[in-house]
Amino acid sequence: MDTSKLLSEVIEQADQMVKELEMLRQANRQLQNDLEACRQEVSQTLELLRSKEEDLMQKQALVEKLQMNLQEREQEVNRLRQEKSELNRQREELVMDLITSRENYERLKADYLQLGQQLKEMKEEMERAQKAKNTKAGRTRKKPGTSE
Repeated sequence: MDTSKLLSEVIEQADQMVKELEMLRQANRQLQNDLEACRQEVSQTLELLRSKEEDLMQKQALVEKLQMNLQEREQEVNRLRQEKSELNRQREELVMDLITSRENYERLKADYLQLGQQLKEMKEEMERAQKAKNTKAGRTRKKPGTSE
Protein backbone atom coordinates (compact mmCIF):
# COMPACT_ATOMS: atom_id res chain seq x y z
CA MET A 1 0.00 0.00 0.00
CA ASP A 2 2.84 2.12 0.17
CA THR A 3 2.87 2.41 -3.55
CA SER A 4 -0.80 3.17 -3.78
CA LYS A 5 -0.49 5.60 -0.94
CA LEU A 6 2.50 7.13 -2.61
CA LEU A 7 0.65 7.16 -5.92
CA SER A 8 -2.34 8.68 -4.25
CA GLU A 9 -0.18 11.35 -2.70
CA VAL A 10 1.47 11.99 -6.05
CA ILE A 11 -1.99 12.27 -7.64
CA GLU A 12 -3.15 14.57 -4.89
CA GLN A 13 -0.02 16.64 -5.30
CA ALA A 14 -0.53 16.64 -9.04
CA ASP A 15 -4.17 17.68 -8.55
CA GLN A 16 -3.01 20.32 -6.12
CA MET A 17 -0.38 21.47 -8.61
CA VAL A 18 -3.01 21.54 -11.39
CA LYS A 19 -5.29 23.60 -9.14
CA GLU A 20 -2.38 25.94 -8.29
CA LEU A 21 -1.46 26.06 -11.95
CA GLU A 22 -5.05 26.94 -12.82
CA MET A 23 -5.08 29.59 -10.10
CA LEU A 24 -1.77 30.93 -11.40
CA ARG A 25 -3.21 30.98 -14.94
CA GLN A 26 -6.25 32.88 -13.67
CA ALA A 27 -3.96 35.21 -11.74
CA ASN A 28 -1.82 35.57 -14.89
CA ARG A 29 -4.95 36.34 -16.96
CA GLN A 30 -6.03 38.86 -14.33
CA LEU A 31 -2.55 40.40 -14.37
CA GLN A 32 -2.62 40.49 -18.17
CA ASN A 33 -6.07 42.13 -18.05
CA ASP A 34 -4.80 44.57 -15.43
CA LEU A 35 -1.68 45.18 -17.53
CA GLU A 36 -3.83 45.83 -20.63
CA ALA A 37 -6.04 48.17 -18.60
CA CYS A 38 -2.91 49.95 -17.36
CA ARG A 39 -1.59 50.15 -20.92
CA GLN A 40 -4.88 51.64 -22.08
CA GLU A 41 -4.89 54.05 -19.16
CA VAL A 42 -1.28 55.03 -19.86
CA SER A 43 -2.14 55.43 -23.55
CA GLN A 44 -5.15 57.60 -22.69
CA THR A 45 -3.07 59.59 -20.21
CA LEU A 46 -0.35 60.09 -22.84
CA GLU A 47 -2.98 61.18 -25.36
CA LEU A 48 -4.43 63.56 -22.78
CA LEU A 49 -0.92 64.87 -22.03
CA ARG A 50 -0.26 65.37 -25.76
CA SER A 51 -3.54 67.21 -26.07
CA LYS A 52 -2.78 69.36 -23.01
CA GLU A 53 0.74 69.98 -24.31
CA GLU A 54 -0.68 71.05 -27.68
CA ASP A 55 -3.18 73.35 -25.95
CA LEU A 56 -0.39 74.72 -23.81
CA MET A 57 1.78 75.35 -26.88
CA GLN A 58 -1.10 77.10 -28.63
CA LYS A 59 -1.73 79.22 -25.55
CA GLN A 60 1.97 79.97 -25.25
CA ALA A 61 2.05 81.02 -28.91
CA LEU A 62 -0.99 83.21 -28.28
CA VAL A 63 0.67 84.74 -25.22
CA GLU A 64 3.81 85.44 -27.25
CA LYS A 65 1.72 87.01 -29.99
CA LEU A 66 -0.13 89.13 -27.44
CA GLN A 67 3.18 90.17 -25.89
CA MET A 68 4.45 91.20 -29.32
CA ASN A 69 1.25 93.15 -29.93
CA LEU A 70 1.61 94.75 -26.51
CA GLN A 71 5.21 95.72 -27.26
CA GLU A 72 4.16 97.13 -30.63
CA ARG A 73 1.39 99.12 -28.97
CA GLU A 74 3.76 100.37 -26.27
CA GLN A 75 6.19 101.45 -28.98
CA GLU A 76 3.33 103.15 -30.84
CA VAL A 77 2.23 104.88 -27.62
CA ASN A 78 5.80 106.04 -26.99
CA ARG A 79 6.08 107.26 -30.58
CA LEU A 80 2.78 109.12 -30.27
CA ARG A 81 3.91 110.65 -26.97
CA GLN A 82 7.10 111.85 -28.61
CA GLU A 83 5.10 113.17 -31.54
CA LYS A 84 2.76 114.94 -29.12
CA SER A 85 5.71 116.45 -27.28
CA GLU A 86 7.17 117.64 -30.59
CA LEU A 87 3.81 119.08 -31.65
CA ASN A 88 3.47 120.84 -28.29
CA ARG A 89 6.98 122.27 -28.69
CA GLN A 90 6.14 123.43 -32.22
CA ARG A 91 2.86 124.90 -30.97
CA GLU A 92 4.72 126.81 -28.25
CA GLU A 93 7.16 128.08 -30.87
CA LEU A 94 4.24 129.16 -33.05
CA VAL A 95 2.59 130.92 -30.10
CA MET A 96 5.87 132.72 -29.36
CA ASP A 97 6.22 133.61 -33.06
CA LEU A 98 2.63 134.86 -33.06
CA ILE A 99 3.29 137.00 -29.98
CA THR A 100 6.48 138.34 -31.57
CA SER A 101 4.64 138.97 -34.85
CA ARG A 102 1.83 140.75 -33.01
CA GLU A 103 4.37 142.92 -31.17
CA ASN A 104 6.16 143.65 -34.45
CA TYR A 105 2.81 144.46 -36.07
CA GLU A 106 1.94 146.84 -33.26
CA ARG A 107 5.36 148.54 -33.56
CA LEU A 108 5.03 148.74 -37.35
CA LYS A 109 1.50 150.08 -37.00
CA ALA A 110 2.68 152.71 -34.51
CA ASP A 111 5.59 153.58 -36.81
CA TYR A 112 3.20 153.76 -39.79
CA LEU A 113 0.82 156.02 -37.91
CA GLN A 114 3.71 158.15 -36.73
CA LEU A 115 5.09 158.37 -40.28
CA GLY A 116 1.61 159.19 -41.54
CA GLN A 117 1.33 161.94 -38.96
CA GLN A 118 4.81 163.21 -39.86
CA LEU A 119 3.89 163.11 -43.56
CA LYS A 120 0.68 165.03 -42.84
CA GLU A 121 2.62 167.58 -40.82
CA MET A 122 5.22 167.85 -43.59
CA LYS A 123 2.47 168.34 -46.21
CA GLU A 124 0.85 171.01 -44.04
CA GLU A 125 4.23 172.64 -43.54
CA MET A 126 4.91 172.47 -47.28
CA GLU A 127 1.49 173.97 -48.00
CA ARG A 128 2.14 176.75 -45.51
CA ALA A 129 5.57 177.30 -47.04
CA GLN A 130 4.00 177.30 -50.53
CA LYS A 131 1.32 179.74 -49.40
CA ALA A 132 3.94 181.88 -47.79
CA LYS A 133 6.03 181.75 -50.94
CA ASN A 134 2.97 182.49 -53.09
CA THR A 135 1.99 185.31 -50.77
CA LYS A 136 5.52 186.70 -50.81
CA ALA A 137 5.71 186.24 -54.58
CA GLY A 138 2.33 187.94 -54.96
CA ARG A 139 3.51 190.95 -52.96
CA THR A 140 6.66 191.15 -54.96
CA ARG A 141 4.74 191.17 -58.24
CA LYS A 142 2.35 193.83 -57.12
CA LYS A 143 5.15 196.28 -56.36
CA PRO A 144 6.58 196.59 -59.83
CA GLY A 145 3.31 196.78 -61.50
CA THR A 146 1.28 198.62 -58.95
CA SER A 147 -1.57 199.61 -61.05
CA GLU A 148 -4.03 199.53 -58.35
